[in-house]
Amino acid sequence: FLRLDADGMVELRHQRGAVVRRLTRRDITELFEIRERLEGLGAALSAANVDAPGNREWLQAARKSWRNDELTSNALKHMEENVGLHRGIILMGGNQRLMRILEPLQMPGYRMQFLQLLDDKRRSASATQHIAIIDAMLAGDENKAEKLMREHVRNAGKLAKQIPGL
Repeated sequence: FLRLDADGMVELRHQRGAVVRRLTRRDITELFEIRERLEGLGAALSAANVDAPGNREWLQAARKSWRNDELTSNALKHMEENVGLHRGIILMGGNQRLMRILEPLQMPGYRMQFLQLLDDKRRSASATQHIAIIDAMLAGDENKAEKLMREHVRNAGKLAKQIPGL
């Protein structure tokens, strides 16, 4: 509990235990500002590592997956694939510390609420953004991959601030 308290995820109350801390709109803003920079770095690192064994093939499979209409019509499938893509990109970059830093910033407790905000139009835009990011990585264009990922995460942050009850 001390680690969760230090990370701001719970609030320790003397002789009462721990209470999960609700995120505020400011918390969401700050989390996405950090994620924007770090995930942009991850995309740049991945673009630099595109020719490492298995990376190009993984990206090509991910690209094919994001062209599938099911990801724009099925919100849950979209969210599952989104998490996998972002995690895969960070892993592909090869920086283990980056993955450890980003993991607690993913806000799994808010995914279902975020999911309700993702209508077909937003899922389609997200899929298009994912494909553009993947294309930049496949081209080995570190700057473009970083720029596109940062824009993508920034867009997600704007949407996340609309979660009811923040």
